[in-house]
Amino acid sequence: MAGPKRRLGAQLFEKNTDTLPFFSVHPKTRIGTILRVIFIVFMLLCILISVVGNLTGIVPAKYWDLYLLTYLVPAALLAGLLVVALFKRLKTPFAKILTGIACGLVLMVAFSFASTYMALSPLLSVAGAGISNPSPEIRLPFKKDDYSVQLVLMRAYTIPKDYVLGDEVDSMTGEKQRLYALRRDAERFTAQGADGESCSVEGEIFIQSGAKYEIKLNWDDETTLRFYPQCEPASSASGEILVSFAPGAANENAPLPGAEAKLIRSFTNAQGTHSASLYSENSYVVENVPVMSLSQDALGKMYVAYPSIAYQLLKTNTRVEGSIEVAPYGKLSEIYVEELSPRVLSVRPGDAAVGASGEITIYLDEKAQSAQQPQTEPDAATTDASGANADSENTSAQSEQ
Repeated sequence: MAGPKRRLGAQLFEKNTDTLPFFSVHPKTRIGTILRVIFIVFMLLCILISVVGNLTGIVPAKYWDLYLLTYLVPAALLAGLLVVALFKRLKTPFAKILTGIACGLVLMVAFSFASTYMALSPLLSVAGAGISNPSPEIRLPFKKDDYSVQLVLMRAYTIPKDYVLGDEVDSMTGEKQRLYALRRDAERFTAQGADGESCSVEGEIFIQSGAKYEIKLNWDDETTLRFYPQCEPASSASGEILVSFAPGAANENAPLPGAEAKLIRSFTNAQGTHSASLYSENSYVVENVPVMSLSQDALGKMYVAYPSIAYQLLKTNTRVEGSIEVAPYGKLSEIYVEELSPRVLSVRPGDAAVGASGEITIYLDEKAQSAQQPQTEPDAATTDASGANADSENTSAQSEQ
């Protein structure tokens, strides 16, 4: 005679009397079976993608972006199985609630750590190997009368070429630590004689964004005006401006206001004989920092290109030669694609690109020697992805013309 039916929730966590002590994963509980099925399917999918990529050179465009999931997903599933094993051995509701809260906190910390690690992965790769894994950034459709193809530009971050040596010693290499240029937004102040009055100007003032400041002035004498900053924190301000109206004091190399500088106001001495105008504009200051303190814009960038199948699959076994390098704080804002010979394409930066150089040649009907990760060298430079993406369609049209 069949026993009474039990609720599905109770069946999911049903205890198996044949399990091993304490940390067993309950082979016969439904929740444990579900977790193990997900684990097996995920690992088989990873193996399939890897084997197909090695044999054919066809890989997902996000293959290198998502490789960390091959470690994180199995770890999360195994942790889930251990939690189920622990939960089933608790006897009282209070103990189960307390354990659930503790497991939730651990899960939040682990998720935060994993998210931070994935966000810092490019910097970690650059710090360790000088170059990060490639990632798809720009899609370039190209059409001819007899064929059409979509190219995908793969971007890798690279360590900047220029650096200075700091005072601290790197524990890994035993040499002085290398420091790289990092730009921080700032407001720039300059001065010049009011109403075209001739004067000598030396110096400029920079105030980093977010600081509380005031620009003070002092007439040292009838012909000498000095501007200086008062700032909180004091380290956010640098420089001062000295304006001299002495006869013959004009200097050709004075730091002039930029084209977008705004006039703050003009200042006249007590005698009413001389006046100077103070200007401000958006600018930046440069700070030398370790590689792990750099922003993505401060890194270099290197691009290679591959034709794609459908939308997300790349043919990495296609013969590709060369690369495009973009210097730190450069911008790949314009790209040209042209046909050099039948089914041989060239990708190069346009005239509007800033700090970009190099060329990529793609032989659509030729195979590379081996299907592998896009080849890059750790001596490239960087750009702003948003600007490049915005112009990808326009650059394709230019190449067709």
